[in-house]
Amino acid sequence: MLKRLPDATALIFDLPTVVAIARECAELAGVSDRVETRAGSYWDDELGEGFDLAIVSNILHSSGPEGCVTILQKTLRALAPGGRAVVHDFILGEDGTTPPWAALFSLNMLNAGNEGRSYTRGELEEFAAEAGFEATEYRQCTEDTGVVVARKPVPRRS
Repeated sequence: MLKRLPDATALIFDLPTVVAIARECAELAGVSDRVETRAGSYWDDELGEGFDLAIVSNILHSSGPEGCVTILQKTLRALAPGGRAVVHDFILGEDGTTPPWAALFSLNMLNAGNEGRSYTRGELEEFAAEAGFEATEYRQCTEDTGVVVARKPVPRRS
């Protein structure tokens, strides 16, 4: 993304092992001068503030519904008014059993003993609304994955 947007900068927030890999990838891509990395936990640490875009990729499936809303509330606080969150994950069909990989991944998460699972598009949109986002849209990425794009409201002037 940074190669296509020469004026953009990025903050990569993730666990320490992932951040180390991200630094290497930024170096290899020739964009390390525009990438800041910060190691942390989305449960324990704030993400920062004033961002135009937050990509929440393959995170919500690790949490139950309440945890998903909590993570999205933190994301909302990190965004500037009008900023967008792109939530990427496995997406279950409304029947909860398709597509196959999303359903199998959901079973795997249940077997792991945590509250996480794959969610439907509708569930992710509900989590975003409950967190305070507005104007969601959906884009299918693969048969099993998609993104919900949610916008942080802009305060109305009186």
